[in-house]
Amino acid sequence: SRLAVLSSRGVTVFDLEAGGEVASVVLDRVSMFHLSPKATQLLTFQKPTKKDKSERNLKVWDLATGQVVWEQFQKIMARENWPVVLWDSEEQVMLRGVTNEVHVFHPGDLASGIQRRLRLKGVSDISIAPSGHTLMTAYVPEIKGAPASVQVFDYSALPSNDDRASRPQCLARRSFFKSQGVLFHWNSKGSAVLVTAFSDVDTTNQSYYGEQNLHFMASDGSLECQVPGLKEGPIHDVQWAPNGEFFVAIHGFMPAKTTLFSERCKPIYDFGSGPRNTVKWSPFSRFLLLGGFGNLPGDMEFFDRKADGKCKLIGKTRVPMTVDCAWAPDGRHVYTSTTAPRMRVDNGFKVFRYNGEQVHEEL
Repeated sequence: SRLAVLSSRGVTVFDLEAGGEVASVVLDRVSMFHLSPKATQLLTFQKPTKKDKSERNLKVWDLATGQVVWEQFQKIMARENWPVVLWDSEEQVMLRGVTNEVHVFHPGDLASGIQRRLRLKGVSDISIAPSGHTLMTAYVPEIKGAPASVQVFDYSALPSNDDRASRPQCLARRSFFKSQGVLFHWNSKGSAVLVTAFSDVDTTNQSYYGEQNLHFMASDGSLECQVPGLKEGPIHDVQWAPNGEFFVAIHGFMPAKTTLFSERCKPIYDFGSGPRNTVKWSPFSRFLLLGGFGNLPGDMEFFDRKADGKCKLIGKTRVPMTVDCAWAPDGRHVYTSTTAPRMRVDNGFKVFRYNGEQVHEEL
């Protein structure tokens, strides 16, 4: 695995297993950067210093040669929209959304320019499906009273860059109101995508933080709906199981409700209500951690998902001031950490078994 580190000189990439530097990009004024999935390319953004478009401040670097292989002008960049360039996990395709269009490139031949192009008026956000699926989503916000929409396309079937007349058909589409932006959640199979639609304003005046809704789309267009049975209030977290066959949503005003759904968006198991805002699946999709962190007490509950979809509580504990938590690759241990800058006291980490038993602590 690779780690990219930003400094005043530029970006340095390290091999965590070997423990040494493997690549370095010398570039000043870098404010954002992103590694490609296989760490063969690096995307960098510099705040523009010129008012015209002559400055190429958005760059893709080949880390093997240290050379720029693609560059464009980018006037502004919001952190919530970063990265603006997306690779598939095998680095066979690279997507970039621009005004009213999505451009498709081949990462191994960026010099040849745009390979395919999707023309879609108002498109403001895109996502790419997991490896093995040539699918992408495109989001168009509300415009002049028309609802917002999310559409699924096969990017391998989009018109070539020279074809200006063709208008590709989407594979699936979902329209909805009350949306200023979205978050996409693909399952590992590429068979379905969840869409969290959010608005800064809650029309019911019940929440200072705006309003969220959760939508489900089968990528083949066979089913699209609002996720059923959600409690009124925000969507705190939603996570697919690694095998792509289930997802869990934490929803509603506190105490939030937690529900397990099938791959076809049918409720399977109700975990009840509690102070929760975090879902973590074990790597093998068997064990499940439900947590309440941040301004919540730090409770962690561990569940064992049975073959019929029902879940059994196998342990619980409380870990106050937790900033982050994750499953170990073995699927039988969980770590929690308390780190700066969010927490500047009692920094350290703890390790727990899959049943909530603490086995290690380091401060």
